[in-house]
Amino acid sequence: MKEYTRDTIEAFASLFRGRTDAHGQVNECIYEPVTLKHYEKHLYGEVNLGIYFVLDDSTCHFAAIDLDEKDFNKAKAIRDELIKNSIPAYITASKSKGFHIYCFAFERFETVEIRRVLQHTLIKLNIKAEVFPKQDYHQPNDPDGTKHPGSYINLPCFGYTRPFLSGDMREVKLEVAIERIKFVPQEAIDRVLRVLPKEKIKQPTKDEVEGPSDEVAVKNLLENCAFIQHCRDNAATLSEPFWWSMVHCLAVFGGPGRKKIHELSKTYPAFSKQETDRKIVEAIKVAAKDVGPHTCLFIQQGIGFACPEKCRARETANKGSCRPGGDIGESGDARPLPVPRQTWLASGYTQTGR
Repeated sequence: MKEYTRDTIEAFASLFRGRTDAHGQVNECIYEPVTLKHYEKHLYGEVNLGIYFVLDDSTCHFAAIDLDEKDFNKAKAIRDELIKNSIPAYITASKSKGFHIYCFAFERFETVEIRRVLQHTLIKLNIKAEVFPKQDYHQPNDPDGTKHPGSYINLPCFGYTRPFLSGDMREVKLEVAIERIKFVPQEAIDRVLRVLPKEKIKQPTKDEVEGPSDEVAVKNLLENCAFIQHCRDNAATLSEPFWWSMVHCLAVFGGPGRKKIHELSKTYPAFSKQETDRKIVEAIKVAAKDVGPHTCLFIQQGIGFACPEKCRARETANKGSCRPGGDIGESGDARPLPVPRQTWLASGYTQTGR
């Protein structure tokens, strides 16, 4: 039987850090805190551990390519291409008898960025494989409590199986692998992203950017929506989830909406124009994917804002004076323009702050 010191178990757990509120086990999700004991049982081959990648702020500590075929030369080609781009990568055997190629962040990867880098690598090599994590962004829980932890990967080094492998396909002891592993600096990711083809984004028309309907919609929200008014009146101390919802509500209203986001954000002590612009772009990209709306119900139940029983914003939407897109549910309650919730930080905003 293999024996591992506590230091080795802790080092392994540190390498393969992910979400701590759930883990994968034999094709199912277990909602319980992930502890060092889970990693220990995995290493001793007692209970398989699958780790969910994407944290609440849409970052991850490690990423992987899953090559589901017995072709070690392809695994080496992927590894070598990543190394050529200053991205240290490491091969392990996988549960399916194929190979996993892992890379580990010096700090944390932006999930959308590392996915793009890994996908580009596969395209360049003309190799079909799966990139983990599978999501660009974290999707928070639904108002009804439905959870979306994302995708998990079965970790290597399960008992005597799935070892780290050298370039000549020899097993590398875990203790040796841990000592040799190097982490990926953000600069390496940035260098690859700079040479990738620009993503094609549909350019909005002038009316879409500065249309009078957008100005009217933003004005109506400020005058009638208690939630937006709360964000305005408490801008200097606004919590991350509230700020995110405000950004997503206003970002879809073109230039006037983005201008108002900056206006409502700049009183925050740690305000950064560059960071706010980046988050606005992120919100717009997710909106284009039609992920789902921030409804009044979501703002009440999802982030705990106490909307007034008689909402003037709903009444305004019913009269048709808000931007087209608000519709009436079967219950008769007006629902605001669908706004994405994919990148909203549900509970992990303390990890990064604003």
